[in-house]
Amino acid sequence: MPNDVREWTDKELLRMERHISNIYKKAASGIYKSWNKYMSQAEDETANLQKLYDDAKKSGDKDLTKETGKKLAQYKKEVTLYNDEYQAMINETTEQLAHVNQTALAYINDQMPSIYTNNFNDMKIDADALGMNFGIVNEATVKRMVLDGDIELPYKDLDKIKDKRWNTKQLNSSVLQGILQGEAIPEIAKRIYPITNRNEASAIRNARTMVTGAENRGLIDGAKELEE
Repeated sequence: MPNDVREWTDKELLRMERHISNIYKKAASGIYKSWNKYMSQAEDETANLQKLYDDAKKSGDKDLTKETGKKLAQYKKEVTLYNDEYQAMINETTEQLAHVNQTALAYINDQMPSIYTNNFNDMKIDADALGMNFGIVNEATVKRMVLDGDIELPYKDLDKIKDKRWNTKQLNSSVLQGILQGEAIPEIAKRIYPITNRNEASAIRNARTMVTGAENRGLIDGAKELEE
């Protein structure tokens, strides 16, 4: 592959990654806001037990610290993991994450014809050098050919049920770990940040894989036409 085409593809991928990051940043603010709002309510409910636990630690009484710590951890579970309102919050959060994941995938899918077209047309450089007449395709033509089934490009759709199940597991596991480690509610609430980041990272990995697939398909199809 000529350097100019490789550089173009790399720039396109970088542009895509930036756009994907912006999609998640815009969505994350709303997700964080609603999640933190709920968790602040749980913080208010655990405030008295949290104070008793903190006072016990300061006193140095190990038995009292252990006793108040158990009560606090149990109550945190009751206002989060075992709470219907919390389960509704989890459903809302995973619904929001599924929506942003679908938005990111739709954007990535839409970029594939452009990647394919540029790499396919790159073969014209070799054809011109050999004095051959090599047809150039445009992106609109490629999109029509994809719809007609004449060209198969990388495509990925969201399995919403699987996506929500994965994020639900991640959220519940993170909250439980925070409780077991004795974290205060505000600290537990922050555990959603790396989960949204992992969703973004997954979208970027998909983009990289699909770009590679589309550029290879374009080069292969271009080489076949040049050979013919």
